[in-house]
Amino acid sequence: MASNASAAPAAPPGAPMTKEAMDAKMAGRQAELSKKWAANREEMGGEAGTVIDAAKTFWTDFGHAQRAIDRDLQALLDEAGPQPSPDNADQYRTTLDALLSRAKDELDEAIAKATISLPKYDVKRALDEAGEVRSRIEQGRGKLLPRKKFSFKDRKKKKAAAAAATAADSAAASAPTPPAAANA
Repeated sequence: MASNASAAPAAPPGAPMTKEAMDAKMAGRQAELSKKWAANREEMGGEAGTVIDAAKTFWTDFGHAQRAIDRDLQALLDEAGPQPSPDNADQYRTTLDALLSRAKDELDEAIAKATISLPKYDVKRALDEAGEVRSRIEQGRGKLLPRKKFSFKDRKKKKAAAAAATAADSAAASAPTPPAAANA
């Protein structure tokens, strides 16, 4: 930067810069920034030198991870069959939790690392696709681990207890009173 300043005649402090001095200063600054951006791009993108190369590399890796998770989910659903056994519920729950964890670890982590080098559109699309993978896992959870039917169990217990108490009261009321209690 000092070499650029010596090319243009030095202006007194507070005086406006000449057009030539301003152009030289801006050209020097642009050269510095270009070098800095190139270094950052190579550091962030690894072997990918451009944004397009970084996006291609990301989508290749992301697609492999996404397909592996989908393949494992489909294998689990095929293994369970159309009528999953309730005896295997713990195994299904464990496997689905592991798939959900993998989706978070592999897909979300890949997105987070590549956010710097990807265009906004690719980041948004990757987030949407990761969300779709998670929703497919949750749909699989719904097929393999159906929810129990809702019922008012407490209400039934209270009615049964109330009926038992009423029966006990009516049995006590219909029992003959001892003669000593009647005189008192």
